[in-house]
Amino acid sequence: MFSFSLFFAFWLNLVSPNTTTSAEVYQVVFVQGTITNQTKNQAITRGGKISANDKVVFKTKDAKAVVISTTRGRFVLEGKKSKQAGSELTAFVNEVLSPLKTNSKLSTRAGESDKVLDLEKHFGLSKGVSQFAIVGDAYSFKFTPKEAAKLILVIHYNDGTKQKASTMAFSGSSYDLKKDVYFKEGTEKVKFIEIYEASISKENKKPILGDAKAGFKPLFIHKEELSASFKDYLPTVNINETLKTYMSADASMTADKVKSEMDKMSENRKKAELLFYFIQEGYGEANEEGVIDVNKIKADIQDLEKFVKENKL
Repeated sequence: MFSFSLFFAFWLNLVSPNTTTSAEVYQVVFVQGTITNQTKNQAITRGGKISANDKVVFKTKDAKAVVISTTRGRFVLEGKKSKQAGSELTAFVNEVLSPLKTNSKLSTRAGESDKVLDLEKHFGLSKGVSQFAIVGDAYSFKFTPKEAAKLILVIHYNDGTKQKASTMAFSGSSYDLKKDVYFKEGTEKVKFIEIYEASISKENKKPILGDAKAGFKPLFIHKEELSASFKDYLPTVNINETLKTYMSADASMTADKVKSEMDKMSENRKKAELLFYFIQEGYGEANEEGVIDVNKIKADIQDLEKFVKENKL
């Protein structure tokens, strides 16, 4: 009996989902930055495959990849654990692989109505911590400020030495947050932005800012890249089962609640929800346990659903 227990424990350890085998192969579903497979002498690209014992080189600081094991789920490949080799980071795949998990929160989705009613709830108010995902180079939203007020955008930079304030562009019935208008030099140096609902002084006509109504860092995502990546990703998963797993990670969501929510969703809405998590895992940052806090990236779910429809995903 004792020897059987030892054998069972040994076998369980071998098949444990946390055990990486040298023969394991992963499909790459997302790549950021530049990573090369030194073993196979080729770049790691979306749609390709890598083995657990391949040696990889992270060529850029932001380099990471999201990969899928058919038996063990999703993983993130990052250079944080790599051994330094000159200006590049180098390691075997099994040394820098972390399982991906999310602490699912439905509240991180914005855009449940056609009009923004609360700027903080829509964009967030975590300066320098949370991001708001924008697919493409511009984001439009409908909002009605209080009487005689304007929306003022204030940009804060990483060096802390300067900030830039400007009135937000209003076209027709929407406010526009455009990359080529407010962030002509990119967002790398931007720490966070704030949106104020400012009243206008009667004396000098200058805006009185008051307290910020929203604070976040804009995350502009290349449309074509996202569409191609997500299109490659969808065939690798069962949409209903994967979405159920994500939603069940929220402690407040019982099995009945998850089923009830999913029953209300169209197929495009389900894909939009999956796209939300895909963005989290591709552009979010996992902690040492591989857990991604979905509270740190918000997104307009209606915008994502529109993106799914337009790209026929």
